[in-house]
Amino acid sequence: MSNLRYKSMEVFLAHAVALEREAVEQLREVAHMMEVHNNQGLYELFSELAGYGLEHAEAIEALARDRELPSFKPWEYEWPDDESPETGDTSDLHYQMTPQQALNLALSSERKAQHFYRDIAEYGETDKIRALAREFAEEEAEHVQLIEDKLKNTADVGADWAADLDPPHMPE
Repeated sequence: MSNLRYKSMEVFLAHAVALEREAVEQLREVAHMMEVHNNQGLYELFSELAGYGLEHAEAIEALARDRELPSFKPWEYEWPDDESPETGDTSDLHYQMTPQQALNLALSSERKAQHFYRDIAEYGETDKIRALAREFAEEEAEHVQLIEDKLKNTADVGADWAADLDPPHMPE
């Protein structure tokens, strides 16, 4: 059970917008990294995922259009952990990561977002917050399913994925 109850719709929506915007920013950064390192397949994948996140963020912002959302400093957000649920651990990123590794990282982030919204749907302060959180959890479930389907249809590239024929030059 979460202690995150979000006492008003405005506070909940402010968190939802931040969650989606931070996820989009991170996905775009990863897409750019993959593009710079000529990993076109993962560039396209992360760009596609960022597009879904952007659609979700814009839909939430449209819901909040007639409301005055509070403005929080980054450390003032109330997340289940230290970071927004849909941002992933970037320490596992590698410019030569396999599609499976990339998809598993994305899947982990989408599942965390889904659990976040499910938790609010169960324990939110008002019926309206719980109903909207249920709706958001269902959208995250669609993203989870999309990534799981992509994982099923992604061929294993083998154990030598990290072989770098042109490694970065490090000063000695």
